[in-house]
Amino acid sequence: MKSKTSYFGLAETESDYLITSRRQRCRDLLAQPELDEEDMIELYIALHVVLEVGLNALFRRLTFWHAQPVFDRREIIDQVDDINFKDKAALFLYYAHFNFENRIDQAKNHQSILDKMAHFSEIRNQLLHGHSISTFILEGRPHDSNARRKMNPKTLTKQIELFRDIIKGMTFYLEHLESVGQELNKEDLRKRYLDLSFLDQTKFG
Repeated sequence: MKSKTSYFGLAETESDYLITSRRQRCRDLLAQPELDEEDMIELYIALHVVLEVGLNALFRRLTFWHAQPVFDRREIIDQVDDINFKDKAALFLYYAHFNFENRIDQAKNHQSILDKMAHFSEIRNQLLHGHSISTFILEGRPHDSNARRKMNPKTLTKQIELFRDIIKGMTFYLEHLESVGQELNKEDLRKRYLDLSFLDQTKFG
C-alpha cells in the first residue's frame, strides 16, 4: 500500500505496507482463542514493527514539515533514517515546541514513554538477536531461558499495555505540537501512524 503526500508542492509516495500488514497480523493472532509459543513470538515481533516503523515514518513526516524547503529531501530521508527511533522520540519530546495549556501534569506523565520504549524493545531485541528460547534440566529441575520466560499471557499483556501507553503518549504530544507556518494534518498522521484500533478486540492489555 502506497500513500501519497505533498510537502511544499512536491509529490511523494511512500509504502505503508509494513505498518498495515503487521497490524493485520497482530489482529489475526489476537483473534485466536489461544496463543501458543510460536504465536507469541510472531506477535511480539509484529507489534514492535508496527511501533518502530510507524514512529520512524511519523518523525520523518514531522522533519519534512519542519525543515526548510532548501534542504535536499533525499538527504533528509537518509540522515533521519540513520537515527535510532528512540533517539528521535527524545529529540521530538525535548526540542519540539508544544502548547500544553492546562495539561502540564499529563505532559510530565507521558515523558515516561522513553523508558517504556526501552522496556518494550527488550523482547524484540532478544528474539531477533537469536537469544535462546529453551528449557534445560539442571539437577533434575527444568530451567527456562530468559526469552522463554517471556512467552506467557502475563508478559504479552504487559507488552500490549506498553505499546498502548507509548502510542497514547506520542498522540498527546502530537496533539499539542505547535503548528507555525506550514499546515500540519495531525489527524492524518494520527490515523496512519498512531492508530490503536487494531487492538480493540484483544483480551490482552
